[in-house]
Amino acid sequence: MLSKQRQIEAVNARLSSDPEVLWEVSFVNAERRRLSEFNDTQSKVYDTLIEISRRDELLKELSLQQLSTMFLLALDSTNDPLIWNEDNLGKCFLKTFTFMKAALDRKFCPHYYMQETNILAFMNSITLSRLKDKIRHTIRPSCGACSLAVILKSND
Repeated sequence: MLSKQRQIEAVNARLSSDPEVLWEVSFVNAERRRLSEFNDTQSKVYDTLIEISRRDELLKELSLQQLSTMFLLALDSTNDPLIWNEDNLGKCFLKTFTFMKAALDRKFCPHYYMQETNILAFMNSITLSRLKDKIRHTIRPSCGACSLAVILKSND
């Protein structure tokens, strides 16, 4: 299973002698490898999620790393080929946003490769609350499609 394959690849020591830089490069390379394993539906959902966050002022508060991590964790928790197919795009978005809301409710989302590290730890509690409200509103059945349409329509 893909979630069992979370390995940090070795980085050539000639890139840097700074351990933090080495770790960061290693994570970026491992994440790129993980993203390259996506099927078409997973890629569409991920790309759309990134586009939504780029266009929405509040969702911009989540870094690409935070957004990617939440998506990867949501994907791992529901990595069922019957769900992640073209006919279920709406359900895939719902699963992703539901995972994000749960992480924001807990004010805890583990780093994808270092599970004990909370990637939300340094976010302002007011911002976390506003993000949670935004996502809760987005996944409400009566508002979900409208919320996404408004975000995607803005900044065209």
